[in-house]
Amino acid sequence: MQYHYEKERDGKLFCYIDNNLDSKLTLNDLAQKCFYNPSYFSRIFKEKFKISFVEYITQKRLARAIELLKNTDVSVSDVGQRVGFSDNKSFYHAFSRYYHCTPSQYRKKQT
Repeated sequence: MQYHYEKERDGKLFCYIDNNLDSKLTLNDLAQKCFYNPSYFSRIFKEKFKISFVEYITQKRLARAIELLKNTDVSVSDVGQRVGFSDNKSFYHAFSRYYHCTPSQYRKKQT
């Protein structure tokens, strides 16, 4: 029964994250929603999913950015804002770190 509860709770957590990527998602806020201490939540998240909470959020935001870059004409700076990056610098930095090019370069390669 414990496994079913954890699976359901995890599903709700990921659903919440997916639905709120464009908002400020903090470890403290998510830990509070799960009724955990933030440091415990961080450790459990990493142990269970083999990725840090921050990296998970970044990867989800970048995946959504890729969809927007491929399928819309939304400006690159608007893409970064729509997927939840606080500013263009952090968006470009994260995108370049994962995809080894800028968002504009990525979009050009897709055409």
